[in-house]
Amino acid sequence: SAVATLTIVRLGDRYSKIKILMLLTVITLPFAILSATIRSLVLFALIYSIFSFFSGAMEPLLTSNASENV
Repeated sequence: SAVATLTIVRLGDRYSKIKILMLLTVITLPFAILSATIRSLVLFALIYSIFSFFSGAMEPLLTSNASENV
């Protein structure tokens, strides 16, 4: 989450936060589905790490977008 904040969330200053959130949602969905079907612990940890990285950027973007629109 902290690494995603330092990398992906900075794009929210340049581009539309809503478009970035939609893109992150599309990226995280396959990883969420894959993590439910994985039987290997190592592969699950890898998939879950990628999922956590992208989904960790969503909350700061949502909070920032909400504070700008209030």
